[in-house]
Amino acid sequence: MHNRTDNRTPEPPIDAFRKLNVDDHVKAPETKQVYVTTMFDVIAPGYDRFTRLFSFGMDRGWKRKLVQLIVPLLPDRPVVLDLACGTGDICKAVASLSKSARVWGLDVSREMLIIGRRSTNAGQIGFSEADGMRLPTADSSADLVTVGYGLRNFPDCEAAVREIARVLKPGGLFACLDFYRPSNAVWREVYLGYLKVAGTAYSLVTHGHGPVFGYISGSIRRHLAAGEFTECLERNNFELEAVESTLLGGVCLHVARKRQ
Repeated sequence: MHNRTDNRTPEPPIDAFRKLNVDDHVKAPETKQVYVTTMFDVIAPGYDRFTRLFSFGMDRGWKRKLVQLIVPLLPDRPVVLDLACGTGDICKAVASLSKSARVWGLDVSREMLIIGRRSTNAGQIGFSEADGMRLPTADSSADLVTVGYGLRNFPDCEAAVREIARVLKPGGLFACLDFYRPSNAVWREVYLGYLKVAGTAYSLVTHGHGPVFGYISGSIRRHLAAGEFTECLERNNFELEAVESTLLGGVCLHVARKRQ
């Protein structure tokens, strides 16, 4: 878990972000994390609005489907970790359906966590600033790990899956909802082209800097296809429980169980 102890007045996130070059910073794990953390600090206030708008409202349904699939499979009093939790949508949805769950939302973005805490009643849900690549959690301690639209932003997707497997109990569940690189070449260019143009335009209007939301298209292009992610899970001690794809492979929900 990260603790920021520097008492100097921090540079405004948008000013820091303008100094970063996406092509340079996403090539290496250590610099990608800096880019992604700064970006999410910038977009935190408008993130939920953006995802609703640019998914044409489908975002809510996708997350609802994730929660409806996994909550009936949980044991009594489950320990739940939501990685890259953002403002806590999945945390709150799990807690609302599983009253005995202890839910922790973890994210590297302080600004996202501030918004999450403001909009969540204390008690059942806690939020902590933490790196998903090095979770501050003991081996085999969680019943469920969820990630919503975040895994493609981790510096190393496969290493992140291994870290998730480490903290899950044998038989524990991993549910991942994310954007993926469509396999069909024509649809891939239409899909990513829309996100690039729309995201850049929205960024210019809201932040005066195109890469703020324009980054999304590039992050998907550099990510796996949904089938490749299935193979990644199977390589790393998981068995698939369910796979549900939409937008011709552009968005996919994977539910997997850690092997006993």
